[in-house]
Amino acid sequence: MKCNGSFNSKKNRDKIIKSLVIIFFIVATPFTGRAEVITLTDGTKIDDKIVSMEDGKVRLLNSGVIDRSEVSGIVMQTKEETALKQQDADDDEIKAIIARANEFGKKYPDQNGLMLLDAGYYEYKEDGSRVYRYHYRFKVLKEVAKHAANVTSYLNEGRERINILLARTISPDGKVYNLDPTSINISKPAGGARSFSRYETYSFMLPNVEVGSIIEYIMELDGYNPFEKRFFFPQFGFQDDKPVLLSRLTVVIPEDEKLYYVFNNFDSEHEKPKVTKSDGKKSYVWEYKDVEPLVREPYMPSYKDTVPYISCSIFDDWGIFYDWAESFLVKKMVVTDDVSKKVEELTKGSNTVDERIAKLYHYVQRDIRYISIKSSIGSGYSGHAAQETLHNEYGDCIDKAVLFTTMLKALGIKSYPIFLKTNDSNDTERRLPGFDSNHAITKVVLEDRTMFLDTTSENFRYPYFQAVDHGIWVLNPLQRKFEFIPIPPPKDNATISISTASIKENGDFEVDGKASYTGFSESRRRYYINHVKRSDMIRGIKNRLNSLSPGSRLKYYAVINGEDFSKPLNVDTGYILKNYGIVAGDLVILSVPDVQRSFSEVALSKRKYPLEFMSSMQDTNEFTIDLGGEYAVKYLPEPLHFDNEYFSYDMEYKEEAGKIIFIENYQRKKRVVPVSYYEEYRKAHKEIERRLRDKMFLVRLK
Repeated sequence: MKCNGSFNSKKNRDKIIKSLVIIFFIVATPFTGRAEVITLTDGTKIDDKIVSMEDGKVRLLNSGVIDRSEVSGIVMQTKEETALKQQDADDDEIKAIIARANEFGKKYPDQNGLMLLDAGYYEYKEDGSRVYRYHYRFKVLKEVAKHAANVTSYLNEGRERINILLARTISPDGKVYNLDPTSINISKPAGGARSFSRYETYSFMLPNVEVGSIIEYIMELDGYNPFEKRFFFPQFGFQDDKPVLLSRLTVVIPEDEKLYYVFNNFDSEHEKPKVTKSDGKKSYVWEYKDVEPLVREPYMPSYKDTVPYISCSIFDDWGIFYDWAESFLVKKMVVTDDVSKKVEELTKGSNTVDERIAKLYHYVQRDIRYISIKSSIGSGYSGHAAQETLHNEYGDCIDKAVLFTTMLKALGIKSYPIFLKTNDSNDTERRLPGFDSNHAITKVVLEDRTMFLDTTSENFRYPYFQAVDHGIWVLNPLQRKFEFIPIPPPKDNATISISTASIKENGDFEVDGKASYTGFSESRRRYYINHVKRSDMIRGIKNRLNSLSPGSRLKYYAVINGEDFSKPLNVDTGYILKNYGIVAGDLVILSVPDVQRSFSEVALSKRKYPLEFMSSMQDTNEFTIDLGGEYAVKYLPEPLHFDNEYFSYDMEYKEEAGKIIFIENYQRKKRVVPVSYYEEYRKAHKEIERRLRDKMFLVRLK
C-alpha cells in the first residue's frame, strides 16, 4: 500500500512499488544492430538481436517472435560495451565532480560518506502517463559506506518501464568504470511465506568501488500505463543520514494543470518553488543545499515527520479519492450464502452483541492466515472479495478488514474498513489527497459506542487491538472522512503483578505471584507463551531466578487461559530464592525481586526531537512480605510520587501487622512527550531508577 519513494539507498526514503516489463537502457539507441540478452519469465535467457517491439510482440533476428508478456527483462548492449570502461580524469565534468566532492568533504571530516546529489524528477503528461527519474551521486569516505554501491528496487509487470540512463563509479584518481548491464539481477523478492506478489526485484552493484570513490546513477521509471490516471502524488524528503551537497525536487505538469503541495518542516526560504514554463509544460523546482546530516535519536518521530518533506498532487479534493476507494470496496463486501453460513456457525449460542463480535474477531484473527498476494497499488487498497478470502482462509490486512466488515454486515452491525499509517511510521497526510497508508483495520459502530479492531494480529483479546494503531488519524473512505483513534487508558495496556512472600528461618525467600494482563501487554505475553517451548520458558525463568540468587528453585509455573481468548490471560509463578538478602549481624538487607527499572528513552541528556511511544501503558506491582514474627523493620525507603499529563508514578513501602507491603504503579498517559518537557521527564525517570535501587533493612528478632 506504499507507493512513494526513490531509487537511492536512503534508509528512510520509502521504496517505490511500481510495475511492468523491465527494459534496461544504458544509452538511448535504436533496437536494430545491437546484441541483447532477453530474459523470459521462466528464467530462460536468449542471446539475440531485437528487430522490433510493437503490437505486444518482440521480434528477434534469429529466434522468431515472442509474446511480450513472456519477457521479464531485456539487457541491450554490444559486446564491446559490456566490458568495464575506463577513462582518465581529463574530462572536465569528472574533474568538477571530484573537486566539488573534495571541497564539501572538508566540512565533514568524520562522516562515512557524502551525498553529493539527491535529485528527484516527476513528470505528469497530458495522457496521464508519468515519468519518475532519480539522480544519485555519493562519495565513499569509509569502508562501511561502500554498501551504497548496492542498488535495489522493485517493479511489477504491465505498467512501467525502467531505464538506466547512467551507472558508474569514479575512482579517486579520476578513472570511470561504467556498469556492466549483464550484471543486473532480476528476481522475485524474498517475501517469505506470508507475502506473495507479482513484484520483481532488480538489483546491481556498481563496479570497482573503494574508499574515495564516487558512485553515481540515473534511473528512470516510465509509467506508461498507470492504474488510475489522475493519481499523481509526488513526495520527496530533503535530508539524509549523511551530509547532502544538493537535494532537488523537480515536478513537471502540463501548463493547464495546477499543482498542489504541502510541507513538513520547511522554512519560509525554501517553500516557494522556482516555476518555469516551456513547450506547454510547467516546471516546479525546490532545492536544499549543504544539508547537515540527520542525527537519529531513540524514540524519535519518523523520517517524514522530521526532515524537510513535500507532498504534491494535481487535485486537492479528497472526494475523488473517496469515490475511487468506494468503487472497489463496496463490490468486495457482499454477504454471500457462504459468509452468512459461517457467521451463523461462529455466533451460534452467543447471547450478546459483544460475544458475537468477539467470535468473528478472533476467527478472522486466528483462522484467516496473514498472507499477502498483491499485484499493484490498486489491489493493495481494494483487497480481495470477502467470499474469496473466506474460501482461501488467508489474506492480508485489507483482505481481513473487508472480510470482517462483511461478516459484521451479516449480523446487521455497521462497520467500515479504514486505511491508516501505523504509528511506527509517519503521521498520515490529511491536507492533500495521496497514498499515505500502510495498513487497514475495521471501525465498528454500535448504539452505545464506536470501536476500532485490527484482525491482523493473532493474540489480541476482544476488544483490544494493536498498539501501532493507537493515537493516529485514519482514512474512512466509505464515510468520506478522517477520524482519530485515541490511545486507550493505561489500564487497557497493563501488566498487574500481585505477590506474597515470606522469609524462612534458613534465610530463603519464598514467593507466590500472580500476573494478569490487558491490551498489548496481554498480546505480547500470549505470543511468547504460544510460540516458545515450555521447556525453554522454564529454563529462562530458572536462569533469571539464579541471577537474583544462586541456587534458587522454581516451584511452579502455570498459564491460565493461554489459548482461551474469551477470558483474560493469567500467569502464576512460585519460587524460592536461596539465601536471599545480605546478612550483616542482626541486620538483613533486602530488596523486592525484579523491581528495578531502566528507561532507555532517557539515555540522552538533551533531545532535538520529541519522544514517541506506541501507546499508553500501565505496570503495577504489589508485593507483600510476611515477616513471620522473626524480623522487625529497621528502615524502609521513602515513598516517591510523580503525576503530570504525560505519566504518573507512585511507589510506597509501608509496614502493616507484621508485613511489609510494597506498592508501585507506573502509568504512561500520552504517546508523545515534547522536547519542551524532556528535561523534566528525564530527571523524574532517572530518579525512579535511582530510588528503586534503595534497600529495606530488617532486624532479626531471635
